[in-house]
Amino acid sequence: MALVVAEVKFEGCAPTLSQLGEKISGTLGLRLIVREMPDRVKGDLHELHGTIAFACYPKEQIIVHAYRPGGVRRHLERLGEVGGPFVGAVQGADERPGTQTVYVEGFSGMEPTLLLSAVSALRALGGRVGGGLNESMLDRYAVKTTLTELRSRRQKFHTRELVTALGVIVSLPVIIPWSLLWFSWTAITVPLRIRRAVKSKALTAIQGGKSA
Repeated sequence: MALVVAEVKFEGCAPTLSQLGEKISGTLGLRLIVREMPDRVKGDLHELHGTIAFACYPKEQIIVHAYRPGGVRRHLERLGEVGGPFVGAVQGADERPGTQTVYVEGFSGMEPTLLLSAVSALRALGGRVGGGLNESMLDRYAVKTTLTELRSRRQKFHTRELVTALGVIVSLPVIIPWSLLWFSWTAITVPLRIRRAVKSKALTAIQGGKSA
């Protein structure tokens, strides 16, 4: 499954994992399991690192973490990667001094109530949500939710996922031949087009030289 990551930026320090858990639980009215990683695991890289799950679905967890100020830079220095061309793409490497970003990680195929509730709770705690998550989407998950409603929501979500997967499987006998045909056609025609373009450019240059 693909990783899904949401970012919430804070001016100053981010809330603790326990504060986030309390906010989610208080908003939804559902019990959570909140586990903070021990200091030996966090080291000097992470200030906050742990998992959150609904007590009724303990195996379906989201990961929440935030780096210590300068932690990613120190890690890159140890690896000898500071100043490299891809440093800016490393998560947490571009955090401004005095700010902290909380990363909430889930997986595609995971019913989104927990992840979006966590992002909504971080927003309520003073964070600024980045990426493509809009306010109305988050507001839908920032309400009291009964266990029955959560179970119904999960069932509908997984039913849609199953129907989508079955639709893809059924369409594969059509998609694969057409894809092969398209790639074959592209492999044949693109070199011809390039040769024609080169010949046309060369002919234009020759004609231009004669005119001069």
